[in-house]
Amino acid sequence: MNAAYTEFISLLKKKALNDAIDLAERESLAAGERSEFWLTQLSIALREGGRIDEALEAADRACLLAPRNGWALVARGDALMRKGDERAALAGYNEALVDARAAPRAKKAILACLSGAGTWERVISFLDQADLPAADTFPWWVKALMGLGRNDEALAVCDRWLAEFPETPAALWKKAELQVMAEGIDPVRKRFSRLARIPGKPPVYAEISAWLSKRSGNSEEAAQQYEQLSRQSAGNPSILRKQAFALAKSRHDDRAVPLMEELLRMSPDDMYLHAAYVPACTRLGELERAWKFYHELLVLHPGERGLYGRLKRVGKAMEKVTLEPPR
Repeated sequence: MNAAYTEFISLLKKKALNDAIDLAERESLAAGERSEFWLTQLSIALREGGRIDEALEAADRACLLAPRNGWALVARGDALMRKGDERAALAGYNEALVDARAAPRAKKAILACLSGAGTWERVISFLDQADLPAADTFPWWVKALMGLGRNDEALAVCDRWLAEFPETPAALWKKAELQVMAEGIDPVRKRFSRLARIPGKPPVYAEISAWLSKRSGNSEEAAQQYEQLSRQSAGNPSILRKQAFALAKSRHDDRAVPLMEELLRMSPDDMYLHAAYVPACTRLGELERAWKFYHELLVLHPGERGLYGRLKRVGKAMEKVTLEPPR
């Protein structure tokens, strides 16, 4: 089972979901009456593949075989959440708390469920008795307090979070957001700009500084900051993505378009990149480039059906400017 499970996880990471589903189905059949483990894995793979009803059916079968198996209960809850049945999902996650192995995962799922419903008082009540590691609770405390409009308390939690876990990126992002709400954007932007220039500070300070520049309307400065970050981070896709948007915002489309193309080759389903890419090509007068690029993407990602619609829209845009789409 260990070798098969290792292969299953590898397939999930590679997004080879049909292969992962086939593997889990074979292993569950081979396990017979003790197939709850592989039925649980099958549910996970089906859910990742968007086959939610089948994922719920597999989890139900696992729960019938092992009613107190926390991992099966969590998988069932996750499928129910994807179906939009938050109440039933929450009940399943609470059942999973009896399994010590799955309890930490179930607790996080309960917090996500309560948070998704915006029941912030219940989030706080659960946090008071959840017995989770502090590193796992700080983000939920901040989110719940902000949801209740108790921003001063949320900021104090950020300070405790950073005191216990210095320079945690998530804490710094939340602190910056809360400070902007309290002080306005300019003083916070200047503060993070100074911090970003201190030697040895982690890149998150520069990322927040660039985000604040962009948010304050200084797209040119943001583009320069993201470009510097990109050089320092050896082409981190997340930074490249932000750089591309900042360049497009500041109308440096000639530099934004190649970056967007590089990113879309890696993530052809990124709707935000697609939404920015064609307008940037239009501003450059290079719709033919977009036409050719989408054909290239279809060769690289033939299963990405949405590209056909985007290609069709580019063709129509070319007709409007009297450019005949290439044959």
